[in-house]
Amino acid sequence: MTWSSEPKVAVIIPTYNRWPHVGDAIDSVLGQSYKRMECIVVDDASSDDSSRRIQEKYGDSVIVISNPENMEKSFCRNLGVKPCDAKYVCFLDSDDLLTEDSVRKDLKLFRRRSLLTGFPMG
Repeated sequence: MTWSSEPKVAVIIPTYNRWPHVGDAIDSVLGQSYKRMECIVVDDASSDDSSRRIQEKYGDSVIVISNPENMEKSFCRNLGVKPCDAKYVCFLDSDDLLTEDSVRKDLKLFRRRSLLTGFPMG
């Protein structure tokens, strides 16, 4: 499969006052063996300056959305999906990590299941 035919995958990370731990989650996304990805972090009105710190550390490698008031994880996940143009979306909590091949393996499994069931999943 060539780069242009690989589907884009977005990983959305809601966070609230999790600096510097959210950096570990972001690093695990950016370190994926599957490269056609985007990482979207939704800061849920943190008081620890997470948005600025993430921007300073990761720059254009990560999309940061700053929620002006705390609305909890579900709201932030939905907010993160809005600007996303990826074919597949997954969610990662700010205190979780992905292994280096997580996205590649999950995408392969997802596609295989789609072929086996005959149900188109993307």
